[in-house]
Amino acid sequence: MAGKNLVARVTSFLQRQIAWLEEAVRRLGELEHDLARGDVDSVAAEERARQRQTDDFMREYRGLLHEWRQADHISETDRAAVQRLSAQAQALNEQLRAAYERAGEHVGRALSRNREMLGSVRRGQHTMAKYRPFQEDERQGGLVDRDA
Repeated sequence: MAGKNLVARVTSFLQRQIAWLEEAVRRLGELEHDLARGDVDSVAAEERARQRQTDDFMREYRGLLHEWRQADHISETDRAAVQRLSAQAQALNEQLRAAYERAGEHVGRALSRNREMLGSVRRGQHTMAKYRPFQEDERQGGLVDRDA
């Protein structure tokens, strides 16, 4: 009976993980659109939540894997069913890894564009900090050459 309980818990874990992986792949596929809308804060919050969920899955996985490896009373039929779910989760994990790679490339390009924009803004700030409109009283300084 303990073996059936373990099989049910592992099966439940893998089904939840598969559903989560499918959603994560879908959401990462929408990252470019979300960033184009300027929704950076919500994208960052979603990624932090996804990381917490990943950590939770990993903790649960380690415990179940330890139990699974210790169990010698699991039928071959149950092991095969769990193996099929595990293979499906592994394939989705590869898709998620690739989605993260694409997302990283996209964020890298966006970061490069933002750095360029920041440099331009800083140059503008620097120029405007030195700029003084022409004033009758030359003692106030400015960009007008008084010897000209």
